[in-house]
Formats: sequence, structure tokens, C-alpha cells
Amino acid sequence: MALGMARGFLDKVRLDGTPRQHLETAAIVGGIVVVAALVGIGLRSAGLLAAVSPANAILLGLMVRYPHLATPAGWSAAVAAYFIADLLTGNSLLNTLLLTVASLAGVVAGYVLLQRESSATRQLVGPMAVVRVAIILVAASAVAALFGTIGNLLVPGTASFTGFVYWLVGEFVNYLAILPVMLTLPEGLIRQYDLKSRPDLRQIDFLALAPAGALIIACAAGLFVGGPAALMFPLVALLWCALSYSVFATAVLTLLVGIWTLGGLALDVISGWPDLDEGYALVSVRLAVTLMGLAPLTVASTMAAHEGLRERYELLAAHDVLSGLFTRHAFAERSNQVLAQAAKANMPVAVLMLDIDHFKKINETYGHWAGDRAIQTFAAVLKNTLSDGV
Repeated sequence: MALGMARGFLDKVRLDGTPRQHLETAAIVGGIVVVAALVGIGLRSAGLLAAVSPANAILLGLMVRYPHLATPAGWSAAVAAYFIADLLTGNSLLNTLLLTVASLAGVVAGYVLLQRESSATRQLVGPMAVVRVAIILVAASAVAALFGTIGNLLVPGTASFTGFVYWLVGEFVNYLAILPVMLTLPEGLIRQYDLKSRPDLRQIDFLALAPAGALIIACAAGLFVGGPAALMFPLVALLWCALSYSVFATAVLTLLVGIWTLGGLALDVISGWPDLDEGYALVSVRLAVTLMGLAPLTVASTMAAHEGLRERYELLAAHDVLSGLFTRHAFAERSNQVLAQAAKANMPVAVLMLDIDHFKKINETYGHWAGDRAIQTFAAVLKNTLSDGV
């Protein structure tokens, strides 16, 4: 319920909101970022290989996915959230300042670059969308790493080049794992489901769940096989999921597989790997697991673009260009479907035949342009008056 209310509020707040709305926006942005930052700090402190630092990716996703949050109030709340999270965990004021500057530098760089892309690219729709976004994330990570390296120079005992590489890879891994989920989050996701109603098992398409089932089996198989093959098993299943599911679903599954794989390596559940306590080995594995997700995301993005084109062509083929109403062939198909459904449900059917009086006189008196306008107006009245799909 709380998640649904937050999603609804994110959809409503705008740049010209009242001071109260700006305060509420700041509270939501700050709350989300401080929780994400504390989670990342906690995982980092635990020394887990599967640790992710989601705050920067989530903040970038919020600002890009909901541009109306990118206000001075929203950005200020993010700064405050970074400071609060670091200071609560006992970090020094200097380190907190340096980390906040580096994190925000990367987020701002990614935000500016992503705003220059088309809406389709930001939603990961198109053959090159994932590649373009990945390049932007590399640039954003490099900016954060550069500021972080400069900050490291103020902290004794830290190698600048090593710090730059670790920071670059760490930021890129977190961005690439989390941001696709944020960018492809469907509108009204929570409102699509009635959480109080019990699902009807008869309406579930179990065949559509086959790719997800195969992914679970592949992840389990990786535990027994071990070694690099543990990465390849889920990859094949993820490609099947990308061919079957939406970009958002594929992004979520890819993130879960990454967490599962890195968690298994951290807990020594997946065997056959070298000593991952060494810095470069750790970075290499995290990068490999994350880059593995580029393939299914690219496939899902390409499929989404093709699906959009197919729906567009079907719409053009089924609707008259002038009026926007069904063509004769589409009308016949739709009528047969409605009649079959009515007969199956034993429901009565009504058929209306409508005509425009003296339409020929309109064409002859005022010209074909006026006749076209009359058809368009008549069609608009029909669509606004009758129920959907009629």
C-alpha cells in the first residue's frame, strides 16, 4: 500500500508544485537515497562480494525516470541524504564530503548525458539503446572515479590509479545492474494489480512461465557445475527470458541473477573459482557478472522495438487513416470476436447502423476538405460516446 502511494505521488508532483509538494518531494527523494546509501554502506562494511552500492544508481534513476523530481529541493535532499548516511555510520566529515562530491558528480554527469538521448533510448527501446546507455554509464562512472581519485589524494596511503580503477568499475557495475530496472519501470505498475483479490489460477499462462522456470533451474545447475560455467548456464536462460518478456522483467531477472551469482561466490556456494580476496580478481568477477547482463538486455530492447513497430503496422492496417475507425476487414474480424464472446456468455447483442445525412451535398457544396472534416468529427463523436473497443 505504501509503495503504491509513493508511486502515485511520484507520478503527480510537478515543477510548479506548491511549497508543500516540494517538501514532500524532498522527503521522498531523501528518504529513498538515505535508505539505499545505508544499505550500500552496510554491505560494504560486511565485506561481501555481492555487495552493491545502490544509492547513486537509484538517485540517477529517480531523476531520469521522474524528471519533475530533478528540482533544487530534490537535489538538495539527495545531498543531505548522503551526508546523513555517512555520518550515521561514523565516517569523518572530510571523507563524507569527498564521497558525496564524487557520487553527485557521477550522478549529475549521467543525468545530463541521458537527458540528451531520446525517450526511447532512456526507456531501453531499440537495438542500440542498451549500448548507448552503457557508454553513458561508463562516462558517469569515470567522472565519479576522477573526483574520487582526487579525493583519495587528500587521504594518505591510497594509490590514486588503483583507487580510480576500483571506483570506476564499482560505479559502473552498480549503475548497469540497477539503472535498467529504474528506467524501464512501467507506469502504474502497482495500480495494475488488485492486491486484495485472489488470483485465478485458471487465467495463468503457465507456458509463459517456462523461461523463468528454466532460469531457476539454470541457476541451481550452476551450483553443481561451478567455475566459469556457473555464469554461462543462467545466461542462456536469460536470453530466452529476453525473447519472451518485457525489458523491465528482463532487467529485474538480470539483476536477481547477478545478486545470486555474486552471493554464491561470496559464500563459497559456487566453487571452482580462484581466490577472490585479491583486489583485481574481485573487480574482474564483479565486472564479468554485470557485463553478462548486457546480452539479454540488448535482446529484450531490440524485441521491444520490433514489437512496437509491429503494433504500429497492425494499427495502421486495421484503422482508416482519415477517420481512425476500423477498416472493413478489421471491423469484420472484431465483430466476429464480439459475437462469439456474446454467444459464449449467452448475452444479447445490439447492432447500430449510422450514417451522415446529405454527405454528398456537403462534398459538392463545401468541397472534399469539408467532407473529410465531417467524417473526422463524426468519428470522434462515435469514439467519445461509445464504450472502448466498439
